[in-house]
Amino acid sequence: RSELRHMCNPPNTKDNWFVGSGVNELWAKIRVDLNSSSLIKVIVFQIHGISVDSNPPKPLVKLYWYKGSLFAIITEADGSEPTHSLASNVNYNIFDINVKVNENGILTIFANNQEYVNKDVSYFKFGCYFKQGDYIQCNDPSCYAKTHTYCLTVSNSGDCKS
Repeated sequence: RSELRHMCNPPNTKDNWFVGSGVNELWAKIRVDLNSSSLIKVIVFQIHGISVDSNPPKPLVKLYWYKGSLFAIITEADGSEPTHSLASNVNYNIFDINVKVNENGILTIFANNQEYVNKDVSYFKFGCYFKQGDYIQCNDPSCYAKTHTYCLTVSNSGDCKS
């Protein structure tokens, strides 16, 4: 597992952006290169939340590659986590991801320049940060996955605060 964690005010990990506080956006060009089985799920991007107590919330968004296609899990206000189908047949090719939460709390997710999600997530009241990496979802120690990140851009126009 490897990851890049966005920080609003490095090295302070307590300052994060909030849904509805300006425009917060990540764009990446990624490729899943190989894995031990095409049946392995590989999470390549997340929007994590930070809580003020010891009970961290579920990530707002988890974007993953599975059997050559892309999917997103979005945590709902009631805590459920429905899966949204994004681009199919990306296979082992390079793909673009653009994830944005605007000043009105609207989440949009684009894959290869096509919009797949446009959803109000203003219910998510936790501090947020972007994570991009290779999170293999497999309990077998022989499982492996390799991803490439060719370009990664993050922008925040809102306040970053604790």
